[in-house]
Amino acid sequence: SASVPPERLYRPVECLAHATDTGSGRDFAVWRVDRVIEGRCPAVIRKVGEPRVGDKVYCIGHPRGLPMKVAPNAAVQAYDSADVVTADLDAFACNSGAGVFSDSTHELVGLYISGPERNSRWTRGASAT
Repeated sequence: SASVPPERLYRPVECLAHATDTGSGRDFAVWRVDRVIEGRCPAVIRKVGEPRVGDKVYCIGHPRGLPMKVAPNAAVQAYDSADVVTADLDAFACNSGAGVFSDSTHELVGLYISGPERNSRWTRGASAT
C-alpha cells in the first residue's frame, strides 16, 4: 500500500466560500489549509472569454477518493445563460469540484458539477469570481 508523507498532507482550517444549488447542480467549496502548499503551482483561472460549442476541454479530479483521474478529449456541447456548460466529459459520478480545463490554454475554465458519464455539466460561474 502507498502512503503519503506527513509533509504532503494539508488540513482544511477555514471554508472561504461554498454554494449548493440543487436546481442547477452547482456545488463547490473553497478552503484555506493549515499552511502554504509547497511544490505545487495553483491553476491559472481563465478570467475572460465565454465557452463556445466545440471548445476542447478536459477534467482532472479524484472521484470517490480514487487516485487522480484525467478525462481528456472532450468538447463543449452546450452553454446556457446560467453559466452551466454541457460537455462530453468521461467523468465519474461523485467528481464534483474537479477542475475543467481548456485543452488549448490549460487554464481552469470551470468546476465539474454533475451529469451522467459522457454528458457532464460544469459551471464557469465559480471560475469567473
